Amino acid sequence: FTISSTDTNTIYSAGSGIVLSGTTFNIDNLQKVVTYPADFTGTNYTLTNADMGYSISIVNGATAVTITVPTGLQSKMQVGFIQDGTADITITPSTTTLHNAIGGYKIKGQYDQVFLEQGITNADYYLLGNTKL
Repeated sequence: FTISSTDTNTIYSAGSGIVLSGTTFNIDNLQKVVTYPADFTGTNYTLTNADMGYSISIVNGATAVTITVPTGLQSKMQVGFIQDGTADITITPSTTTLHNAIGGYKIKGQYDQVFLEQGITNADYYLLGNTKL
């Protein structure tokens, strides 16, 4: 969309996934694909600040993988995950704390999704969505 204004005091800024050029905003594609084994260290993928705001499709086939949530991620970190393979995907803390209503840190199954959102502190996260023990 385009913003037109005669107000010379207006300040425009782009947020995550939004590119601002002059008075024209463009929205980036916020989907990211993480494929096993190319994007993994062993069977582990560690989140980085570059994952912020993405919906990550995890293509792991029949190999169980672990997504690690490290300390030091940027403030207000949010990322979604979609399980595209058949084997378990486990979200695990690394000196961080994960909160989940049922205590399950695995995505429930193929084509299910979860969402990870940072809590009040940088080491405190909520894992929401379709999980299992």
